[in-house]
Amino acid sequence: MFSQGVREPLKATKLTAITFIALTIVSILIGAIGGAILLNRVRQSYHDLEIETNQRQGDRVAMLFEYLANDGMGEKEILSLFQKTIASTSGTMNRFICIISDEGEVLCHPSDAALGNSAKNMVLNPLGTKKRTDYSSWVRSEYDEAYLLSADGKPYDLIHRVPVQNFSWQILVHTRLNAIEGQVHQIQRTIIMGLVPMLAAFVLVGTFVARIIGRRYEAAIEESNRELEAHVTDRTRELSRTVEELQQTRSALVLNEKMALLGQLVAGIAHEINNPLGAISIHAQTLEEDLKDEEDQAAVRTINQSAQRCSHLVTNLLAFARNSPPRREGHTTNEIINTALAFCAADLRQHSISLRKNLTDSNPVLEVDRIQIEQVILNLVTNAAQALSARDGERVVSVSSETDESHVVVTVEDNGPGLSQDIEESIFEPFHTTKEEGSGTGLGLSLCRRFIEHHGGSISYEASDLGGAKFQFNLPKENANGGNGHADALFGEERIEKG
Repeated sequence: MFSQGVREPLKATKLTAITFIALTIVSILIGAIGGAILLNRVRQSYHDLEIETNQRQGDRVAMLFEYLANDGMGEKEILSLFQKTIASTSGTMNRFICIISDEGEVLCHPSDAALGNSAKNMVLNPLGTKKRTDYSSWVRSEYDEAYLLSADGKPYDLIHRVPVQNFSWQILVHTRLNAIEGQVHQIQRTIIMGLVPMLAAFVLVGTFVARIIGRRYEAAIEESNRELEAHVTDRTRELSRTVEELQQTRSALVLNEKMALLGQLVAGIAHEINNPLGAISIHAQTLEEDLKDEEDQAAVRTINQSAQRCSHLVTNLLAFARNSPPRREGHTTNEIINTALAFCAADLRQHSISLRKNLTDSNPVLEVDRIQIEQVILNLVTNAAQALSARDGERVVSVSSETDESHVVVTVEDNGPGLSQDIEESIFEPFHTTKEEGSGTGLGLSLCRRFIEHHGGSISYEASDLGGAKFQFNLPKENANGGNGHADALFGEERIEKG
């Protein structure tokens, strides 16, 4: 009896020690192998993300150049405009863009000192190969990505190349490899810091479970299995959430890169546009004062208002890129709607489109940025008109408004082809477009959602009873004063017939 009483705790202690050692060895092996695989996948995924980001940036700049060229802008003007846009960046940036001719001359670069230099002495290693090549050979090759090598043969830049149509230019998007490695190392440290406690907890919990198993035999085994299954379920659920968060973070990073580049390009272009718009506005005001005929004065006044509206639209596009808040003023609902419809009335008549209006009689006052809300309505009506352009028979666009206790609801719908279900969920995302290449930027509906949400409202899409698309947005009422705005007179009748 005595020997048995002594032997029992010795066996339990030995079992615990063996279990602890075995679990420690297994945890180290699993952590080493799994960690190595996971870290390697993180590195590859981050590297692939940088390549994808560089490719999208290069493609957007190439599309911009082609658009400017089609708009009649010359090579020197395009290069000068782009140089002004990237001149604010510094050589210490982790990513930058430069333009080099096919012959190797540096045409645009964040560093003015690099302009005019030759890139023929660049030593490159195209991705997927082990050979070295010079710039001229790389331009003629089929490879778009390459590493830029230093004098000692080590890569220090990842470059994506995009040729520009109609020009003998190459767009080179550079990413510093040390920046990529820095981000990867930071992620590695985060993974390791989370992995070590998990493995330690696994060892301790496993040892405790083994000790319970040794003491309670079959009943304890069943209970431990249930606990282990619950533990695995929780871990799986946490891992699924982590993967989902990583995917959302990746999407947010790509979108932030797009918006950052959009902001840089818009800022440069806005400066060039606002100067001639200011001149147009000043001369129109002067001309209006000199003219005696009221009809001529009205025409010149329209020119001035259109120039000022263009300036406001440029400002709103900048606000979209910079996520700036709206400038609120009091305007009646019908005034905003009718003013927006006045800008597209001629275009609707030209395309034989009937406009049906059914506006609320209460006509409350809204504290909103009038230009932004008018732009929302104008975008929705213009999109509807474009969707109807290929339709035979009657073409109808309907604009209506109604009110409840707290909101004004505006609806724009048409009898066009509508939208397919596979793209309904992404129509409000930036840079998503259903139009042909070169016919749209994909910012229209995204701009609408941004403006509406900045005013505390929401916008949605559904199929219309007319057979086409139906867009509806709501705005919170700030005031309930009725009255018809001066823009009611711009449209007159509640319906504009075809022709």
